[in-house]
Amino acid sequence: MIKSISSVIILLLSVFILNSCHTAGKQTIQPMSSAELMMSEGKRFYGRYCSRCHGISAEGGTSYTAPALNRLNRPAFEIHTLISEGYRNMPAFKGLLNPTEIEAVVMYVQSLKTP
Repeated sequence: MIKSISSVIILLLSVFILNSCHTAGKQTIQPMSSAELMMSEGKRFYGRYCSRCHGISAEGGTSYTAPALNRLNRPAFEIHTLISEGYRNMPAFKGLLNPTEIEAVVMYVQSLKTP
């Protein structure tokens, strides 16, 4: 009986040690929050559709009349409307991006604001 209990203990310790060796050095990946995901998507869409005219850091265009978005002082709903409907030389993006994607761009643009 003692021999079988010892065997079980040795087996459990072996499994524990092997499992510890297998997971050592691995980092646990935490899922992104919905806000982080929106910000990430906003950055991706901004890079694809907006940065050509407004600049990578939203500093404004050089060869276009695109304003610096990092100094934009407008509420989110106005920025959303500008992106959806377009303004002057800027095309409307409502046919290209859905409202959630536009909201992600709005969040990202607002995060670029400099004091």
